[in-house]
Amino acid sequence: MGREFDRNMFIMLLAVMVGVSIITFFAADLIARTDEGEKHKIEIESIEQQNTNFTTRLLSSLGYLDRARESRSEGNYHYDLAYLWYSSALVLTDNETLNAYKNSTFDNCSLAIESFTLGFSNFGVAQDQFEVTLTYSQDFSNLVNLYIDLAKSAGNLCQLRINASTCILYLAENLTLIDGSAGFSGNVSDLNDLLNQTIEDYNNELINNYGKISNSIEKEYNIVGFSEIREEY
Repeated sequence: MGREFDRNMFIMLLAVMVGVSIITFFAADLIARTDEGEKHKIEIESIEQQNTNFTTRLLSSLGYLDRARESRSEGNYHYDLAYLWYSSALVLTDNETLNAYKNSTFDNCSLAIESFTLGFSNFGVAQDQFEVTLTYSQDFSNLVNLYIDLAKSAGNLCQLRINASTCILYLAENLTLIDGSAGFSGNVSDLNDLLNQTIEDYNNELINNYGKISNSIEKEYNIVGFSEIREEY
């Protein structure tokens, strides 16, 4: 009787142990599945957040780039006027007209420098924003890197036009009538050489860097607008 009891007790304990093991296995599997699901959920949320951050940063970068391009366009407009007034003043023989042309040169140089300075600042911010954009995703790294190079080149163009506008401003200040013809009150050969070199550097940057980068963006990614809307030169 005692042996029968022990045998039955053993079988019962064994059954309980098996049952507990089965329950423990399913419980562990359920927990594992739950943990795995949470893990995937976290991963998905992280990817979605990364995509959101990428899109937000990209739009912000493009916004700064567009504002910078607008400022550069305005700067180009006033620079052209300043250069036109200055060049026209070089052949004048009337003092009153000469002073009027000089004043127009001063005004447009100042406006050009103001616009180019703002453009230079925003191109720098755009470049920084594009670089931050790359930290969230590498899916469009080639395009974003082109925008980084574009912003850097455009900033160089703004700086060169600031320098050129400053040269024209100083040259115009030294312009006066000498023996009935427009001439310079002092030796400005170095300043004139600096202006010519700055113009040459600008054209090289425009053609060899900025132009090629903008063309790559338009042709490779079918993003049109750089030359058709503004910033033609």
